[in-house]
Amino acid sequence: MIRLFVLTLLVTFLLTTTGLARPLVIAHRGGADLAPENTLAAFANSIFWGCDYFELDVHVSKDGQLVVMHDGDVSRTTNGKGEICDMTLAEIKQLDAGIKFNPLYAGERVPLLEQALNLAQGKCGVVIEIKYGGQKYPGIEQKVVDCIRAKNMIDKVLVISFDPESCKTVRQIEPKIRCGVLYGEALKIPAWQFAEQYNAEIASPNFNLATAAEINAAHAHGKLISVWTINKESDMKKYIALGVDAITTNNPPLLLKVLNGK
Repeated sequence: MIRLFVLTLLVTFLLTTTGLARPLVIAHRGGADLAPENTLAAFANSIFWGCDYFELDVHVSKDGQLVVMHDGDVSRTTNGKGEICDMTLAEIKQLDAGIKFNPLYAGERVPLLEQALNLAQGKCGVVIEIKYGGQKYPGIEQKVVDCIRAKNMIDKVLVISFDPESCKTVRQIEPKIRCGVLYGEALKIPAWQFAEQYNAEIASPNFNLATAAEINAAHAHGKLISVWTINKESDMKKYIALGVDAITTNNPPLLLKVLNGK
């Protein structure tokens, strides 16, 4: 009965967030196929398209700032080199985060979590992936929670991580923040149990791992299933039919088109 009540609350959250009984649309790194990933330009696109959330990744700079980037090394997506943890914010802000994607985006800077939340306020939810967690960045969970609280966005964010202990720590600091545990390999326990073990509401597997049985079992135990990262129309249709609760994609306009039946 308690689990059914929890699931009802979560489903109600989905309905009030989207206005529709359909999976949440999450723009992976802001929609990485269509704009330089993890930039304000990409996040602005996801808001324009009408996504429910945009997803981003956070690291901690040498001087303790929450930097938005997927990799710990800046060389893949910017014109610089080096590890974020060894660079100051001033050094990171000199980097061009757009030119490698397309010269049209030259001059796009690496954002802070605070800037991304500012952009989203009143327009879109934000999925925050904590990279490495306390394994590499001691205290990152407290920094993330403090930033979310400062922006009064506790009910507008989801915090996720491949480090499930990081999710557990976030919930200990702020129980009202919704969390999801990421995984890319088959679990030895049911997905719902994995989420419950770390006090998370959401189990978030690579989409290939999400079966109808796993999804139904999660729902029966008051947990949600959010899959990543689906970019093909046929896969989108398959997992919508299976009843997943959220889909992360690099191509949000395509997913929205599929959901709208166009």
